[in-house]
Amino acid sequence: MKILVVLPNYAGDILQSTVALRFLKRDFPVARLAVMVREDKKQLLEDNPYIDEVIFKRNRLADIRQAIRFKPRAVILFRTTFFNALLAKLSRAKWRIGFRQELSEIFLTTAIRENTVASYRYELVRLVQVFLKNLGIQSPVADDDWRIMDFPGWKQPGIKEKVVEKLKPYGIFPGKKLLVLSPFASRKTKRLLPEQYRELVKWMQSEFAEQYELLIVGGQDEYLISEQMFRNCWGKNLVGRFDWKELGCLLSQASLFISPDTGPAYLAQAVGCPTVIFFTSTLPERYGPYPEKVKIVYQPQLCSPCYRDYCRKNYLCLKNFPLNELQEKIRDSLNEY
Repeated sequence: MKILVVLPNYAGDILQSTVALRFLKRDFPVARLAVMVREDKKQLLEDNPYIDEVIFKRNRLADIRQAIRFKPRAVILFRTTFFNALLAKLSRAKWRIGFRQELSEIFLTTAIRENTVASYRYELVRLVQVFLKNLGIQSPVADDDWRIMDFPGWKQPGIKEKVVEKLKPYGIFPGKKLLVLSPFASRKTKRLLPEQYRELVKWMQSEFAEQYELLIVGGQDEYLISEQMFRNCWGKNLVGRFDWKELGCLLSQASLFISPDTGPAYLAQAVGCPTVIFFTSTLPERYGPYPEKVKIVYQPQLCSPCYRDYCRKNYLCLKNFPLNELQEKIRDSLNEY
């Protein structure tokens, strides 16, 4: 049986989706499982043993054609939109399953109401369980399984060597203890203010400069912003230098990763890196459960969580962010791990 799963667009959500994909393939191993995803996120899924085929999102007409050509027996929407539900309908799949959003129920055979407070990965597994129930398959998920996100691509031959070569021009060689900071996020409401980041880096320098090297990472389009934000600050600016696999390899060797609630924070968890994640406009419980090596910083405001790209409340969650608590969690993590 062919099954098509339409994945979300953000890296963190894609990595969390791997829990439900693993559960689906484990309980229905005879299925041919294809995922539809943006091409710039393909590295997150390469070498995943639970995926048989990756279909890249192009444009709406092309996506519909690809879905029809695949001839799925079932379509499961991990990202439910009106268009994705229409795509599922036009694919002529017998089972079309997703969340009740954007009038998607018009085209779906089963549309369940999403619990936006519950763990996102729990909700995705619920979609899979709804599908498997149609086949008479019922199976529990072990507690430890929820915490494991699949990202085997960083272990590919040659990746580690590429990372070593990219670090050499910065005077960083194997064996050096690394702290890695990713200050950016897709939403402005997720990232701290520039002056807060500078204060954090200044504190880290006073505490850890003798033992560690600080690396600042991010996407290519964030390099100029990082240059301005961290000018004359401690640390090496490696923003835009690593792809997903290389970043995963780098984080697997780091002593600690510090990040807002964004894709690299979940990449770090997938490779087993001790991580401190700070939340502002999103809810920590929504994106757990977390491995033991992850520490969370969150101080909700009356308007939290808002999940907005921009703030209508003068960015209170950022201005009132407990930087001292973040510093304590960083110190505790380095002492423990």
